[in-house]
Amino acid sequence: MLRFSVLGAILLLLTACTQVNANKSLTAEDVFEKAKEASDKLEDVQAHFVIEHLSAPIDPEQKKTTKYDIQSVYTSQPTVLHQKARISQTKTEPWEAEFYRVDERLFGKGDNEQDWDELPSSSLSDLFGPIYQYVNPTMDLTLFDEFQDEFELEPVDYGYALSLTMTKDQFKQFSQQLLGPENSNVDDKAFLLVERLEFEIIIDRNTFFVTDFKMLTDVTNYVGRDSHRTRQKVNATYSYFNDVEAIQVPDKVRNPAK
Repeated sequence: MLRFSVLGAILLLLTACTQVNANKSLTAEDVFEKAKEASDKLEDVQAHFVIEHLSAPIDPEQKKTTKYDIQSVYTSQPTVLHQKARISQTKTEPWEAEFYRVDERLFGKGDNEQDWDELPSSSLSDLFGPIYQYVNPTMDLTLFDEFQDEFELEPVDYGYALSLTMTKDQFKQFSQQLLGPENSNVDDKAFLLVERLEFEIIIDRNTFFVTDFKMLTDVTNYVGRDSHRTRQKVNATYSYFNDVEAIQVPDKVRNPAK
């Protein structure tokens, strides 16, 4: 009996060593590519986004902080997105809104409203900011295609952490990807002071689904005697991969003509 116990312990040790060596052989680019491949297999997901935006021009009276706290559920069969958002902004009362996207049609209403209004398809990106389209309903890693060889890989408890600290030039390139070339033009006379440009993507070891995304950008633009500081913080968590119950869509949303 003792011989079999020792043999079993040795086999377990060898298996563990093999798994560790296999994990060690993965590079940051390997993990990034596996995560992109896994995203193609993701059909349903639950998510929580917190997006905070600080805008601070040189006039302190115009300083404004906006926070979006969004609970999200998405299914692909059928294609339905349900989100509840709480919006807080400097010098205003917080308010809540609820949204449904059914196929390509978007509907929403405020917390004190009874009727659902059909909205332009770009309304949520316009409201929550351009980063929203890349974190919703799950992380779109194509945002970082140009930077995948810049990530640093670190093992975490249940998977891998890909971290990236951008340079000023990389951030300008990133802004073009995020905003589009037509909206990311920088004044030639402007000087960009970078405080923090940090990104972290957490990926599950077994499924390679993205479970967390964190972003912190803090920059100040100087043009002559004017300055404008912009800080954005994003925290996104994803769960219940391919294990989401059917979303109950209100009849007035599913059949708006009634």
